[in-house]
Formats: sequence, C-alpha cells, structure tokens
Amino acid sequence: PDLVHWTEEKVALSPDMPYDKNGIWSGHAVINDDGIPMLFYTAGKESYGVGVAYPADDELIGWRKYEGNPVIDVKPDHFDRTDMRDQYVWKEGEDWYMIIGFGLTDQTPRGTLLMYKSKDLLDWEYAGLLYEGKPEVDQTGIFWEMPAFVKFGNKYFLSVNRVPNKGIPARTQYWIGNFDGKKFVPDNEIPQNL
Repeated sequence: PDLVHWTEEKVALSPDMPYDKNGIWSGHAVINDDGIPMLFYTAGKESYGVGVAYPADDELIGWRKYEGNPVIDVKPDHFDRTDMRDQYVWKEGEDWYMIIGFGLTDQTPRGTLLMYKSKDLLDWEYAGLLYEGKPEVDQTGIFWEMPAFVKFGNKYFLSVNRVPNKGIPARTQYWIGNFDGKKFVPDNEIPQNL
C-alpha cells in the first residue's frame, strides 16, 4: 500500500510450456491500448523467445499466458547467437516498439539491441538493430541486457547493462540522443556510467 510494506504473493508465472520450459526471465510490463496490463517476458527453451501474459484477476496477482505464445519465437535467422533477453516495450505514435538485449559475434563481438515493431503488441516484425556498441571505443562489451529507452522532451535516454567479460565488470551505461523510428543516434558515442 505504501511502497515500504510488502506482502509476498504466489508465483506470477512458471515455466510450464514447451516455449518457456527452461525458464522465465525478466522483461517488461505495459498498459495496452485497451487499458489492460501486459507482461512481456523472456521465454527459455533451447533458444530464447518472447512470451506475453495477461492478468487473471483485478489485483494483478494471477497471470495467464497468451494462447498464441511465443509472440517472438527465436532471434532473426541471420544472427549466430541463440540467446536474447530482457524486453523493453514502448509506443511511438501509432506503433509499438520492442527492443531486446543481444550481442553480435561477427568480426568485433559487441552488444546491440534487436528492435521489433507491432500495431497490436502481439504480431511483431523484426525492424533492425536499434543501436550497436563499439567496444574498442566505448567499452560497452560483447552483450547487452536490461535495456531501457525513454523519451524526455525531444531527446531519448538509452541505457543498457553490459555483461562482464575478460575482467571488465558488468555496468549500466547510457546515452542521450535522437530516434527516427529506425535507429537511435547518440549525441556522443561514449556512454556515461550510471
């Protein structure tokens, strides 16, 4: 009731379907265009996908998985990695966007964010990479988790958590910049540490 006193409730989601049998991991919650909360979560099987859940009660204690899960089954075919995780979902104009933490393995391994677009939060199309790191310049590492992308006024705040690699610790880093509906363009290539 006050963000200080908490009551532990039952488990909201359990890995009990073929598409999430190896685990349910973090994602994002949004209110859809009909005013209904939706959970987007990382669904683990041999590869990783995206599942959606709706509230089963008005208290938001029980949740039911969308019958059409996974809404994204696997990463785009042309990438080598099978792990992608930690969705962030937002609305821009008439379109919904989702970014997912990822890493590229070609030439210089680097963190990046897969970006998808949707009109209804259920049918998603791959729309490219929101932004790619340049670890030799910006020390952003080889894989990104827990992205956040928020508009403040006419600027956007992009934060990612780089995973630890070769003695470089995990760290949350962020940029301020612009978004044209296809790419994020930072004001400065070098991120700040949060």
